[in-house]
Amino acid sequence: MVHLKLIISAILIVLFSLSGYQIKSKGEVLGVVVIPSLTPTPTSTPTPTLTPTPTNTPTPTIPPTPTFTPMPTHTSTPMPATDFEGYFDQYSTQYGVDKDQLKKIAYCESGGGAGARNGDNGGMFQFATETWKGTRSQMGADTNPDLRFSAKESIETAAFKISRGGINAWRNCM
Repeated sequence: MVHLKLIISAILIVLFSLSGYQIKSKGEVLGVVVIPSLTPTPTSTPTPTLTPTPTNTPTPTIPPTPTFTPMPTHTSTPMPATDFEGYFDQYSTQYGVDKDQLKKIAYCESGGGAGARNGDNGGMFQFATETWKGTRSQMGADTNPDLRFSAKESIETAAFKISRGGINAWRNCM
């Protein structure tokens, strides 16, 4: 019986040592203690094969090449003579403003028409009611907004406003 235990122990020792286990024995072979080794054995993990998803490749568009457009040189173009030429002469001189600039604004705002109206804006220079009243009050003149439609009153009021630094009221016409 002892021989059988020794044979079985020897077989187990061989098998366990081949499997990577450490074998320890004590004195006489009364028993065998098998301690598994902590050495990991690599296993091959399969990695999935990625299949590319087809995408639409956009056709590149070539941006247009910008072309240089020269800016026009500002030249003072005299405005055409109007029926109100005398008023433009009189008030541009009286208030020290450029007559052509005054005419240009009138033409830009209303086409030179004294009766032009656009919402609350009216007259040659398209004065808003409150702007008209405020400017006329500074002049010491009648603030009646209906006077905006008089070429004489409108030209004088615009010349006054420009002479007091109010040109920015018509910056879109400059």
